[in-house]
Amino acid sequence: MTETAQKKGLSPFTRQVAELVGGPGITIARGSSIAEAAKLMAEQGVGSLVVLEGSEPVGMITKTDMVRRVLAANMDTGRKVDEVMTREIISIDGEKPLFDGLMLMIHNKISHLVVKDGEGMIGVVSERDWLTFQRNHPAALFQQMAQGATVAELAELRQKANDLVRALFAEEGTAAALTELVTEINDRVAIRVLELTLAEMAGPPPAPFAWIAMGSEGRSEQTLSTDQDNGLVFSDLPDAAREPARHWFLEFAGRVVEGLQVCGFPRCKGNIMASNPELCLSLSEWREMFARLIVTSDPEALLKASIYFDFRCLFGEPTLVDDLWRDLLQHIASSRGFLRYMTGEGEVFGGLPVNSLGWKLRRLVGMSPPPIDIKRQALSPMVRSLRAVALDCGVSQSNTLKRLEVARERGVIPGDLADAARAAYDFVMVLRIRQHFRQQAQGESPSNLIDFKNLNRLQGHFLINALQTIADFEGFIQDKYGGLEVL
Repeated sequence: MTETAQKKGLSPFTRQVAELVGGPGITIARGSSIAEAAKLMAEQGVGSLVVLEGSEPVGMITKTDMVRRVLAANMDTGRKVDEVMTREIISIDGEKPLFDGLMLMIHNKISHLVVKDGEGMIGVVSERDWLTFQRNHPAALFQQMAQGATVAELAELRQKANDLVRALFAEEGTAAALTELVTEINDRVAIRVLELTLAEMAGPPPAPFAWIAMGSEGRSEQTLSTDQDNGLVFSDLPDAAREPARHWFLEFAGRVVEGLQVCGFPRCKGNIMASNPELCLSLSEWREMFARLIVTSDPEALLKASIYFDFRCLFGEPTLVDDLWRDLLQHIASSRGFLRYMTGEGEVFGGLPVNSLGWKLRRLVGMSPPPIDIKRQALSPMVRSLRAVALDCGVSQSNTLKRLEVARERGVIPGDLADAARAAYDFVMVLRIRQHFRQQAQGESPSNLIDFKNLNRLQGHFLINALQTIADFEGFIQDKYGGLEVL
């Protein structure tokens, strides 16, 4: 966001969707002809019409629909408009932030969004409206990504998308909004790399498969600086066919990993990638591996579980990932001692800094706290606590803040603690993101080490409060599961 835009208040985070609505949406009756719809669009200078049955919206027709469903199909324009309209209307409350409207359009791959208030439709917002408000629109880049012919083209487009993210979030915006947009960008790049690689392979896949995103990618919590964490699951095959299939999938995975590296996703230093034979497995092999992690009480198994158990299907056959989640949750339900071990992970890998004697002594004499790794010592405790809660609740949701919402809705976490934890998590994540932005602008490698001496007094105060809130939250979760039997 430019300084000029800031002064004018042109913010997608504080401005409301309704502010982009230029007037009442243009409507047409369901029984009207396609020709009448085309004429009305031309007369009104609009790219969409809301189709009504009586006074109730039942669909939408756009210029794109006219081209694809009428002209391309050589359809008689005397036929009814409801034969070519899009029946599912996607809408948003006009009081929502503009950014929410943008992401709704992006997720649903639509160019027009119906805006409502408590009494009904107040208008329609289009991609053109966003462009009038904001110079760049991510949809154009996403369309180019979907059509990218080479990995090199995708790498260039991802860089442009990241520049757009920095422009949008340079001064404001929540961590949840940023990670949502970054994840959308990264997902689309990765999916296109997978499609291009699949087309280059000799012959079709030997079995149905799914590409699994894990770690921060699996939680949809990526920032601009992120490495690869992925795996591959393929359908069970007879013994004689399994190893030849694995060989094909390992070659495929190796090419994908290389393509992702070209696009700016470094290889995982811990080799948590589908090109690793240990993470290119049949469905039964994944199930067996997950079961071993649950019953093995050592730090290495716990570290793997902390990455592997944040997973989602990025590409391929989603039912394979659904089956894997179902099996994992069943294991957790019958091995509840694992939850105590998981919620005690902080003691295994180092507790929160605010609880250490060194921190308390420094605070006592008025000294600044020592530098902290904001990812490992602030964000990870929230992530691991809510991972355990989500597994206990039997839900396959992997995003940290959505897990928090599930826990709140089910009464696992009190509302006031949930609110405080969300605010603390957002502050810490935004602080980390802002530092990465500054470091990248200066040509430095992004670092998670935060030095309190580089923060102003207010930032330092907020960070200490956020860390204390996260420590209290982790303590609450540990107390909750402390009565479970140790493995």
